[in-house]
Amino acid sequence: MHTYRQTLKYEVARDLINRRIAIITDQLEDEEAKPNPDAALIDQLEELMAEVGASTSDLDVTDEAGLDASIEANRTTW
Repeated sequence: MHTYRQTLKYEVARDLINRRIAIITDQLEDEEAKPNPDAALIDQLEELMAEVGASTSDLDVTDEAGLDASIEANRTTW
């Protein structure tokens, strides 16, 4: 069983991950729309998108330390 506090942290962590994915998506779209897109940057952004997306499945509502780490990582990177 998990606590209400853990549930809130889980939801915040997921929201921050989703926001970060949206930002990366915007960056990808902007780069791809350029007349001469930077293929290396596109590859980096796609790799980052995959990493961030995978972190969603790593979230565990009962792992407060993990949730705190995810919140911190995704709050400060954009």
